[in-house]
Amino acid sequence: MKIYHYTSIENLALILKHKTLRFNRLDMMEDLYEKTFLMNQFDWSPYTYVSCWTENPIENVPLWDFYTHGKGIRIGIDKDFIDWDKQSVAFSAPARMRHHRSLSKDSSGSVSITFNPIRLYRPLTTETCYNKVKYASEAEYHEFENNIARKKSYLEIDEGMMRQYVGVFRKDKWAFQDESRFVIYAVPYTSTDAVVSHSDFVNLIRMAMPNKVPYIDVPIKPEKLHNIEVTLGPRIEEGQTILTKALLNKYAPDAKLRISSLCDSPIQFKV
Repeated sequence: MKIYHYTSIENLALILKHKTLRFNRLDMMEDLYEKTFLMNQFDWSPYTYVSCWTENPIENVPLWDFYTHGKGIRIGIDKDFIDWDKQSVAFSAPARMRHHRSLSKDSSGSVSITFNPIRLYRPLTTETCYNKVKYASEAEYHEFENNIARKKSYLEIDEGMMRQYVGVFRKDKWAFQDESRFVIYAVPYTSTDAVVSHSDFVNLIRMAMPNKVPYIDVPIKPEKLHNIEVTLGPRIEEGQTILTKALLNKYAPDAKLRISSLCDSPIQFKV
């Protein structure tokens, strides 16, 4: 099954070069309601990282405009493209901490070190991290808030409730996006790499520790990246087309390059 991501040509270049996908923190997203996502009076947004996709293969005019102004690209890729097996060593973040090290060996036997200032809520798999976004009316949103308010203890926020709401529960005014999301939960580093239990994780949310990590870069399986589909935006310009072709020729020569079905007139080019 393929899923689709609308983005800029600059982001395509970074994805192809580094073979990673960037997850952005929920409190830095465009939706004001998600910038502070309260469950039992605790704000989960600073500890939630998302990557936004859609399962709809039909081009979406609002998504073209919202994310690219019609001048970007749309990536199509198999849903199982994330290399979750590398999560213990290769999930990177911009900040660095000297006292927390993870070691890994590449095919040549050399050792690389990743410094990670956060610890992830594990295990991470497509099954645990990927969900269709639920779009709620005002009445449904208030019902959610009331249900959460009735919880007598913050530890009553179980894992199922966390995954059902945090990062995938939005107001229905955003339903035009027809969105699916990969969602990762993480908290600032304290004393160990992995959160042992759900109650440990909720306790750290309760502490409201400042999180200085704005994004997490997640590795992509190279074989999936090589076979992506790239659709040019409906208002793409000639120079942007040339750049996109050059990027694919260098990093993903087997990729399929398509013209938007929304173009007023055909674009002539050779792959």
